[in-house]
Amino acid sequence: MAPIAQTAQKYQQETYLVLSLKKQVKELKFELMKNTEILEKWRRNAKVTRLIEMEAQIDLYKDEMRKMRSMINLGRGDAS
Repeated sequence: MAPIAQTAQKYQQETYLVLSLKKQVKELKFELMKNTEILEKWRRNAKVTRLIEMEAQIDLYKDEMRKMRSMINLGRGDAS
């Protein structure tokens, strides 16, 4: 009789676990959908788009400055 009770209890625990995981998946899907909507709103916002473009341009300028400094240092014979 004890093995049957243990099997039933194990089945009940597994059922609870499955239901709990399904609930968690549903909540995470909802959160993902909500965050995707927010991201899309930001992408459509002209100010945010312009800011992102400006940040990318700043990165390009920084890379160019590094290259130019490197070329200047090589011209001088500096190793740094």
